Amino acid sequence: MQDERLQIRYDLTRAEYGAALRYVAQRLVRQASRGWLPVLLMLVGAVCGGIIGYAYMELANGYRGASGPWALWGAAAFFVAWIIAAWHQQFRARKVFSGSVADDGSVLGPQEFTVTPEALVHRHRSAMTHLAWPALRSIEEKDGNVLIFTDNAAFYMVPGKAFADAAERSAWMELLRARARSDAAAAEPEVPHAETPSAPAARAAGLEWGLLRNFRAGIKLAVLQRVGRGDLVATAEGFVAQIVLATVGSFLIGVASVGLPGQFNYYELPRVLLYVPLTLLFGLVIARLNKDPEAVLVLAVALTAAGTVVTIAIGALGLVAQHQILEVSERHWRFVPYLSSAWWAAIIMAAVLRLAPPDVRLRFGAFVVSLFLLVLPAWVIPQGYLWVPRFDPNTDAAGRAPYRGIAEEKAFYAQHDALPRALAAIQPERPGIADLYVITGGLYAREDVFMKEVRVIDALFRERFDADGRTLMLINNPKTLEQNPVATLTSLTTALRHVGKLMNPEEDVLVLYVSSHGSQQHHLAVEFWPLRLKSIDPAALKGAVDQSGIKWKVIVVSACYSGGFVEPLKDDHTLIITASSPTKVSFGCGNESDSTYLAKALFDEEMRKTYSFETAFSHARKSIEQREKSEGHMPSEPQIHVGAAIRDKLAQIEQRLAARAPAPAQ
Repeated sequence: MQDERLQIRYDLTRAEYGAALRYVAQRLVRQASRGWLPVLLMLVGAVCGGIIGYAYMELANGYRGASGPWALWGAAAFFVAWIIAAWHQQFRARKVFSGSVADDGSVLGPQEFTVTPEALVHRHRSAMTHLAWPALRSIEEKDGNVLIFTDNAAFYMVPGKAFADAAERSAWMELLRARARSDAAAAEPEVPHAETPSAPAARAAGLEWGLLRNFRAGIKLAVLQRVGRGDLVATAEGFVAQIVLATVGSFLIGVASVGLPGQFNYYELPRVLLYVPLTLLFGLVIARLNKDPEAVLVLAVALTAAGTVVTIAIGALGLVAQHQILEVSERHWRFVPYLSSAWWAAIIMAAVLRLAPPDVRLRFGAFVVSLFLLVLPAWVIPQGYLWVPRFDPNTDAAGRAPYRGIAEEKAFYAQHDALPRALAAIQPERPGIADLYVITGGLYAREDVFMKEVRVIDALFRERFDADGRTLMLINNPKTLEQNPVATLTSLTTALRHVGKLMNPEEDVLVLYVSSHGSQQHHLAVEFWPLRLKSIDPAALKGAVDQSGIKWKVIVVSACYSGGFVEPLKDDHTLIITASSPTKVSFGCGNESDSTYLAKALFDEEMRKTYSFETAFSHARKSIEQREKSEGHMPSEPQIHVGAAIRDKLAQIEQRLAARAPAPAQ
């Protein structure tokens, strides 16, 4: 071969390039195909993945019956994302192709390859590329054309017409192969990430588990210090060891929180281990983007180790707050989930950039993938304790009530006719007397505070407001299953309808009090696991009240963001009080609390001094503001609406009650 043929000049037409693209695509399909077994495994994996995904959606929703729509919306979102991704790929392909085709139909215009000692240099009208000899994967001949592959898909094409004859083409191809072989052999000792021990070497050195070494790297990564692959033992054994360490750490945090008398919470195990497949999938995506197979285990081990550190740190902070070693107010504690999510996102990106650094164009994509695969699941499905207080079916009201009390046989049969019995006990109205009918609902079973305050309010109205025989308590709590009907939208609607028939619509007034946790979407949580209960939003509560036909109403909603109930419920015949504004949280929840701030100030304090709801609210609001300020909380801003007509009606009742002989205060 003559020296001047070290430089090859040619033009490549669209038809020639298109034929090469089709061949490379077929080549990739042949390489990926291994018979029917992979297809079968893919189908089985898809079915199993769908089942697991559905189960986790159930878990994320707290078994509230909303998983069907979640699953449908998730499938629809995946389908739309797939369509958008396919369209985007087609768009990119058309853009790249149009940019590489000249007006005369040639691809990239005049091109040339130059063989130099250091690299194979490719030039065309807009760019010059140096292909280092070790980067050449293979040199092939197809239909008289030369294809130079840098990986399984990326290639350069030299058409056969660029050579005088087949002998010259073969000689040029052999020259390229010889250069590639000699440079690859010379570069063999320079392995990328050479500091990482190979799997056999690690086993020989006894490092395949690398528990402490990986954990130390996790600590460095958690504080965003520089970590290299040499700091990790990225083996399957090392990954398993970190999984075991993370699980044991979560278990010990539960023991420290609950105490030794307890039991293993196997319901929590799927959530604790959720990160295992997600971390591997994330590592696989980054590895494919970077064409770096080692990145799968490297990222999986690093993120599992760093995640263990985050879990221990957040758990330790919770223990410090729980045992009051350090005073942490609710105002500050509610920012912890946001901070931990931000911390976790920063750790993930630090791991990607330092352990599997992507191309600049791929960094945003890596960040988006990490949000969907690792950050969002940790936010939607937060981990609980693997160790919980021991279940005791005989626990009395003074101890911890059984969490699964609604599933107990006694409770099951007691609730069968609990609501009809309670409704039958309510007395009819008294002609000529403006009676108060009181319905109270504690909607959230996991915390005793809602049960406690409902009992106090019910007793207050029976004894001080002449409502004895005209009150009803609906309570979600394992301790009251044999005494009170459960509180649901259905039981509340039924109770309102029944009371509406007993009341004189022109004389009597309904007092409705509901208490629970609230959301920013103004939904009251209705919770009694394992029952699947619908939340109550303003429209649902308005519908239940309107169906009752009750004219005069005092409605009190105690929950975070409960101010969102005012506008939908207000009218001239209604007084409405809420624990907060539509955009603020309220305070006082928890098993250790006897009452929420609103219930304590309004009912347990002020309404023992006056019969006026407006006067009591005015004083209670000031009391709540002072308490929140002294405890470092953001103001909850309780709300009140007084209909134009109901003020006079309530004034009549106040006069009647004030004229009665004073009842003893509770």
